[in-house]
Amino acid sequence: MAPCLVLLILLSACAQPTTDIPPGYRNIDLDKSGEAHLIGYWLSAYLDPPGDPFEAGVVFESDGSFFLAARDSMQYKAPDLMPLLEHETIDWAVFSAFITETWHDAVGHPRSIGEWVEIEGDWRDAEGWMRIPVKGTMSPHERVVHVRESSVRAAIAKRAQSGELIYPLGTLFVAEHVEGDVVMETTIMWKRQQDAWDYVSYDVDGQRTDRIFKEPEPLHSPIQCLGCHVGNRGFEPERSFPRQVAAGPNGERYIGVDEASRDPVVTSALNEHMRRSDTILGLYATVYLSRVRTRVLSGSGSSSDSLLLREQDIPVDSQAS
Repeated sequence: MAPCLVLLILLSACAQPTTDIPPGYRNIDLDKSGEAHLIGYWLSAYLDPPGDPFEAGVVFESDGSFFLAARDSMQYKAPDLMPLLEHETIDWAVFSAFITETWHDAVGHPRSIGEWVEIEGDWRDAEGWMRIPVKGTMSPHERVVHVRESSVRAAIAKRAQSGELIYPLGTLFVAEHVEGDVVMETTIMWKRQQDAWDYVSYDVDGQRTDRIFKEPEPLHSPIQCLGCHVGNRGFEPERSFPRQVAAGPNGERYIGVDEASRDPVVTSALNEHMRRSDTILGLYATVYLSRVRTRVLSGSGSSSDSLLLREQDIPVDSQAS
């Protein structure tokens, strides 16, 4: 073989692209925006102990593509993820089906509402809980949302420090979807991690479910829950609060609170729904502080009420109303 031809072959071989992707890894191609966030959020619970799958070497990124580690790594770090290795490519259909089937058990979410009540107490009757009826976009049913007042106060205190409503670890939101006296479904948000919430749904019998009623198609829980909360779209009736809004495709739309809970100055100052601090869509701090300001303006508020408003840069006199 001529020396020049040998040289060309060697140069061609050297020019071939190389990869540092270890053998046995599986491509994760979800075809979604924020893919790294989605992978980190959903897969963290499967690690032993739970943690960041990228830092643990369970997920590998190369040039914007993502890969799941090979069996040798997985069997020690995240054995519950090994079924995903059966797929050459882990696309959204494979990924979402796997999460729907296994994620709740990986986290350890209660299988029934009764178990939550044993842990948290009865939010329907216990003192210290806010209860706000809401009828809007998410469900054709009225939802009665329960959250501890102490959690809301803690988020308000955090806003005074950082400018954002950040709820403490362990915060629980319980939304009971009701028709008359019947709880048709229950959706729960639980702050298990500092920067993320868990979403769990329960059916009319109080058993964990992966579907929530909505027309024309049901919502898939927990997969679709995350998308609504991390997006930036405004929803009614929260978007128009404190004004009442007209009926929508599913009938009435309302936040069932009195005028004392609808202070326009507080609503404007917090801009709670659209700002979406801590990915919370509701108006819990707005309602709480509206009630505080109503007391102050009526003369029945305490000095601590006035101080709370000042800490939030909310006027304590009627001239701003």
